[in-house]
This record gives sequence, structure tokens and C-alpha cells, in this order.
Amino acid sequence: MGGEIHPMRDRDEPISAEELKNVKTRAKAGLIRGLASNSGIATQLAFAQARYGDWREIFKSVDRIEKVTAEDVQRVAKATFVATNRTVGRIENHDASAAMRKDKEEDAR
Repeated sequence: MGGEIHPMRDRDEPISAEELKNVKTRAKAGLIRGLASNSGIATQLAFAQARYGDWREIFKSVDRIEKVTAEDVQRVAKATFVATNRTVGRIENHDASAAMRKDKEEDAR
């Protein structure tokens, strides 16, 4: 699916211009959709005030999104997607548990 960020891949290689364009388009559309109601406007203004110390910063968001480069994405991905930040979750089905234990035993050999 276009416009998705793939953390481990993007850590090691820049995303394509098309992927970056799709992500930027979705981010701007989300921002604009968030302004479609009074409560959305209030939320966005409060967020800008809390994050930047000035509610007027909301009007600079589209410019900020436009300025993001593939290199920015890669730099942030390299800093963020490291082993020490990794969380692994596992959901087991009791019926599948025996099969997984068997797989682990085979992998250990």
C-alpha cells in the first residue's frame, strides 16, 4: 500500500519520492480533517499551544510537513528504531502452543 512508512527498511535506505509525497498528503489531509468541527479546531489549537507555546503555530503545520525530506525520515528512523527501543509482543493460542514449542526446539538444534 502506498504512503506507508516501513521502519526497519526506512532506517537503512531513504523512502522514495512517491512514498514521501503520499505520506505528506495523508498528513496534511489529516490535519485539515481535524479542523472540520469546532471540537477538532479546539483540539488542534490546544495541541499547538501546548506543544509550541503558541496556538498560531497550527497555521504553520502544512509548511512544516512540506519541509520534511526523505533524509529527515531516515535520520529519525535510525535514531528511533534501535534494539533498545524494541518491544516484542506474542499472542499464543493454546492449541498452537505445542506446535510453537516444537518449532523452538527445532530452531535451537
